[in-house]
Amino acid sequence: MMNSYGLIQNVQIQLNCNQTDLYVWADKPKLSQVLLNLIKNGVEAIPDTGEVMVNAYYRFEEIIIEIIDTGKGMSKEELDNIGTAFFTTKDTGTGLGVLVTVRIVEAIRGKITFESAIGKGTKVVLRLPSAEKEL
Repeated sequence: MMNSYGLIQNVQIQLNCNQTDLYVWADKPKLSQVLLNLIKNGVEAIPDTGEVMVNAYYRFEEIIIEIIDTGKGMSKEELDNIGTAFFTTKDTGTGLGVLVTVRIVEAIRGKITFESAIGKGTKVVLRLPSAEKEL
């Protein structure tokens, strides 16, 4: 879904997932919203041209999804405020997208972390409980 958006923004989106059996217990529209929000943020963080890489894999009874962009990155202060209502690094926006994303991830018993450095881009890691664990 996001490939055409990436092309318009001159950003390549790459998916790395060699496994077809990655299942989580989650509301599909809400999980889709999480992924779309994070990929869109990654695309919009890239000023000219770059890449957003999405890695998905199983490890230690969790499904790990990494979204890594080659964008402008964030400072330590910005990282400390990520997920706070009305905080944004964009010229336009409400800052509510990441807050909603964090709440959805928490509701499905997952964890989300952010790593970033100015000029190096940002990495978001989602850790979601594998559905197979509960079968």
